[in-house]
Amino acid sequence: MIIVLIAAILFSSCRKNIGRTYTIQGRLVESSSNPIPVSNYRIAFYQATDRALLSSSLGLDTNGITGNDGKIKFLYNWGNGNDIFIQGTDTTKYKGLHPEWNTVPARTDIDLKTLYLFKKIDTFVRKVQFNTTLNAGETLEVITSDSSGASYKTLSGPIASGTLFTVDTILNCKLSIFDILTQQYILEASLKRTSYQQNFNVTLTQGDEPYREILMTY
Repeated sequence: MIIVLIAAILFSSCRKNIGRTYTIQGRLVESSSNPIPVSNYRIAFYQATDRALLSSSLGLDTNGITGNDGKIKFLYNWGNGNDIFIQGTDTTKYKGLHPEWNTVPARTDIDLKTLYLFKKIDTFVRKVQFNTTLNAGETLEVITSDSSGASYKTLSGPIASGTLFTVDTILNCKLSIFDILTQQYILEASLKRTSYQQNFNVTLTQGDEPYREILMTY
């Protein structure tokens, strides 16, 4: 009887996942300065399983492909109430690019309109203002996020206090993690050394930029 009862509860939980059909749609283009359709591009839709005592609601873990015009249309009638993550999983058309569009609410018809594969900054300059001396033998790591993960640069002392140091210039920097709720990208930036880390994250709106610099202080 106990086994039958548990089976009935699990069956009921699975049935609750099936209801009306919901749609997530939009159109994927490369970037705002080059809005060509991104066609035949594989996209994953993921939603975590909602686990509860004696029952659970399965989430989503499935793929779709954009049309020739870059359009996305994902229909589902299962899943649970957890938010849905959308990720680009194609590793051949845009190598080294790992786009994410996070997140969208579940059980809601959503028109995302235009999605960009990435935000491009033509010239990105990284600078550090030294208010503390970096002594001889010490190193300081400069880290900023980009579409491939992050760009690293190690500075070696001595660098005197009061120095404004231009770390480097990155051409065609691409950001590919977009927050759908806030409509922003986050450029993560930090200075790091042994027993020290300071973050200097910057929020950016959609739209490619010809030039941007970031100033971090140490």
